Amino acid sequence: MINKLKFIGAVIAVFSCYSLGYCQSNDIEYSHFLKQTMNSSDQFWVRIHAAEALLKNNFTIEAKKIFKKELQNGGEKEIGALRVLAQQNVRDSAQYRSYGEDILEQFHKATDEQTQLIALEALGKLHLYYPDEKIRHIAATGSGGMQVMAQWVMSNSDNPGTLTALVQFLFSSDSTQFRYAAYALRFKNDLPLNTYHLMKGRYRELNKSHPFRVYLASSLWVHAPEEEEDLFKEELLSYQNGKHYERVEVFQALAAKGDGDLLAFIKKSFMNENQDVKVSVAQAYLANEHFLQSDVSWLDWIIIIFYGMLLLGVGWFYSYYQKNREDYFLGGGKVNPIMSGISMYVSFFSAITYLAVVGEVIKYGPLFALATIAGVPIIFTLGSYFLIPFFMRLKMISAYEILEKPLGKSVRNIGSIIFLITRVLWMALLIFLASKAMVVMMGW
Repeated sequence: MINKLKFIGAVIAVFSCYSLGYCQSNDIEYSHFLKQTMNSSDQFWVRIHAAEALLKNNFTIEAKKIFKKELQNGGEKEIGALRVLAQQNVRDSAQYRSYGEDILEQFHKATDEQTQLIALEALGKLHLYYPDEKIRHIAATGSGGMQVMAQWVMSNSDNPGTLTALVQFLFSSDSTQFRYAAYALRFKNDLPLNTYHLMKGRYRELNKSHPFRVYLASSLWVHAPEEEEDLFKEELLSYQNGKHYERVEVFQALAAKGDGDLLAFIKKSFMNENQDVKVSVAQAYLANEHFLQSDVSWLDWIIIIFYGMLLLGVGWFYSYYQKNREDYFLGGGKVNPIMSGISMYVSFFSAITYLAVVGEVIKYGPLFALATIAGVPIIFTLGSYFLIPFFMRLKMISAYEILEKPLGKSVRNIGSIIFLITRVLWMALLIFLASKAMVVMMGW
């Protein structure tokens, strides 16, 4: 008997792995590595990059607790911690901008250029713009990397001319200005087509021995339209064994723009000894991991089609037993109470149950689910021994008849309209959630 159970379990495991397109038993725990690095690395910026990698892949971290010490020290470490906190609160626009203002304050307090540079980079990465006179002045009359970083912040405004000014630094004879401009452009959203072509033209005329060419290759691959992606992919991957900053940039680009064909390459690259590179590799793998789950196999289609046909068959079969509305609504009063209870219970299961509630628990903890479960015995007792017997004695078919009897037909109609409106909104939410799941399943 035990051997039979083992065999059945093995068959189920094989089919599960085949159906999903992968089996996770041998996968590296990238998220665990990032959490461990964030908490224990002796390199501050590696910790920051690990925290950002987790947040960008929708993991929850206790940033205030983890970076409590740094938030009290001021300077570049506080700026790094504030950058993480801002990204953690990206959906709360007021809090997000508040952390940005704290970074701006650190920028004004800084007495050294390095800290100011880090503050400007943080504001640039966060897509934040503040009409600050000092930043505007540096962007217009400054020099070196500081001028480019200030212009990056300026380009986060609604003025298209500020983006053009940022792109012009690609043509600077100062290699540092070129580096920062190319780096900054990777973070921009929806670059205009003329800007993309300008970048592409500059890349073609750039000497292959340029020390920071990888940054422009990275930006071009991230922003390339689908038909031109392969033009820069090979160029980008040629830097996989380059210098430290080149390797980091390669995997940051792969994290920013997915490509399922590169997952094996990304996984292999995790063997790199450099911690910062490993963080970027882990981030790239987690960002592309959904491609492993985007394959709907023939077995999945068979199950879906069989399930749909089964539902139609059940409805068609029992339609022959329905002679009047009592049969339709009440099953002729002959439905087994256990089957009726199960049917009513599962009718409340939907995409909200399997997606929204699970997401709620992952993000905020199990309190919501536990409160729902704790309420089931109370609801069961009240419903079974008080409400259902009362309504059954009324000899009515629907709740709307109960409304009509004491309150009149107009109240019944209002109740019906309210129900229809709420059901339409509810179904819209269900279809939206189901469509999000299908996008991942189908790889759209």
